[in-house]
Amino acid sequence: MATYLLERIAEDEQIARAACARDDVAEHWQWVVSTAIDQVVHDVGREDADQAECLSLCSVETHPTEFDGPLPTFALRHVNDHTVALPHIARHDPARVIAECETKRRVVQLCRDASELDDWVTTALAEEMLLHLVQVYTDRPDFPPEWLPEVAW
Repeated sequence: MATYLLERIAEDEQIARAACARDDVAEHWQWVVSTAIDQVVHDVGREDADQAECLSLCSVETHPTEFDGPLPTFALRHVNDHTVALPHIARHDPARVIAECETKRRVVQLCRDASELDDWVTTALAEEMLLHLVQVYTDRPDFPPEWLPEVAW
């Protein structure tokens, strides 16, 4: 189970790194109200979005351009449909996903280390923790059905 988890975590990280691999893209995103002077909108919600004429999802980092100097990269330019998904999109930028992958990797390693101890309580806790972590991947076709949680009737 630990090996399976580490493989899935590596895939998640690879996708996040690919999303920001080019020189003209970035790891950190933010919402900006597109007006004469762009204004950053933190954790934009329905109320803020309804007041905004138009939102754009752009990088925090700036990149050199030929004509205007350093500018952000736009992941989504002029988003007119202000849904509750917008904060989620910005918050789960590649930098956060990469950091979460590293944290999950450390938790898996702690569980591996704990399962090698001669203490059945610690071993059982480590196995239970891995079982909870692996549930994120139940939608994958290669997910072993024996790892699905038991349904109480």
